[in-house]
Amino acid sequence: MRQANKKDINFYLQFKKNPNQEQMKKKILAIAVPGGVLVGVCVAVSLVFLISNLMLQNKLNGINAYLTDETNLQKYDEVKAQETENSVLEAYIASDTYAWKAIQSYPRANSIVVNEILACGQGKIGIQINSYDARTGMFQFTATAANAEECNAFIAALKNSEVFADVQYSGYGYEDSRQSYLINVSCFLSETAGRQEG
Repeated sequence: MRQANKKDINFYLQFKKNPNQEQMKKKILAIAVPGGVLVGVCVAVSLVFLISNLMLQNKLNGINAYLTDETNLQKYDEVKAQETENSVLEAYIASDTYAWKAIQSYPRANSIVVNEILACGQGKIGIQINSYDARTGMFQFTATAANAEECNAFIAALKNSEVFADVQYSGYGYEDSRQSYLINVSCFLSETAGRQEG
């Protein structure tokens, strides 16, 4: 049986009512709540970084798998070999283009040049072609004329022609056997000689 004069001891109520305990609770809550929030934020940020890192690692693994794939490596080697071959072909094309331009810049000793010589003679001069040196562009021929005036007019016409860069002759002499004047002429063709009509 309980005694009526004894008070019931309730530790919880004593703890709850104790002012020191109340202050201690407030201090603990003041430290625990911000600390808990900080821990929560840190955990959330760490989770974000962890997920991001896992995603990036998966991407990196995919890229490494692609780069080390045997088929892709073989294709890469084929592309590099093709690039090398293309570089060699480009060098050949550039060399051929240069050679073609150089050849096109050479004068041509053709019918255009011969017709120009005949035109300079105005039908009064006989022409015998002796030689052509492609290296120097020198065209040598012998001309015959009925008189000295025709010789002078012929040489002047050759010098005025755009087909020849230079005209050299050693003068003319009369030959009894042919009964005509004989001229030995060396003409150096101009760059455009034989490449343009007229």
